[in-house]
Amino acid sequence: MTKKIIIILLLLISKSLAAPKPSLFDIKIYDNVDNYSLAEKGQEIFDYSNFLKEKLINYAWMEVEAGYFKMTENENFNKYAVYLEEQDTINEIASEALNREIMDVKIVGIEAYSTRTFVEDENDIEAEYRCISVRQEFIKIYSNVYQLNTLKLRSENYINELTKNQFIDSLFYNFKFKNKPISIEFACKYELNQSMLKSKLWIYMVTPELKKERFNTLGFSLTNLSTVEIYNKLTLLKGF
Repeated sequence: MTKKIIIILLLLISKSLAAPKPSLFDIKIYDNVDNYSLAEKGQEIFDYSNFLKEKLINYAWMEVEAGYFKMTENENFNKYAVYLEEQDTINEIASEALNREIMDVKIVGIEAYSTRTFVEDENDIEAEYRCISVRQEFIKIYSNVYQLNTLKLRSENYINELTKNQFIDSLFYNFKFKNKPISIEFACKYELNQSMLKSKLWIYMVTPELKKERFNTLGFSLTNLSTVEIYNKLTLLKGF
């Protein structure tokens, strides 16, 4: 009996100390983007100046997919993207190939959206088979595989002050990898149009700095309102 109790305690302790792996879709955060080229080393150059900077200030991004980028796709997700940061170290191979100075580029964010668009039950935003319900099932499976302590999940809600018809309900877990902070987030991203409320499950792993910049440039502000309260507020203002 005592032995069983000790084993159970050890399992509980290991789970409380565990953290998610620092990657999504086999793309590791803080890794050099060069590592994900399918070409032979030095044959494909990732020059930071060539990446998209739209709605970003200190970062860049690019869409990725298997067949062009070393990653593992999941049939339940699409619109994969990585967020990038230029480093202060020189990429020797790329610089030699182009005969000019090229800096290293690191991955600081990974994201994807659910392939399914959820049509929400406007009378019950937590209804079965809608985004929040599906997210809970996903988190349950993820936490069992990666020993994520779900008691440490935190919640945040955001409302888009620019569009006035979008809001986000996010559950996230902060952890560190090699003493560097990371957040994995499981978010339901909602959009209210004239006829219905739709949503997507949005999974992303980011650094704190990127998260702050990304939400700011997209127009999302943190709110103390609950998801239901946000929806009611937007419904009252529909058409204004």
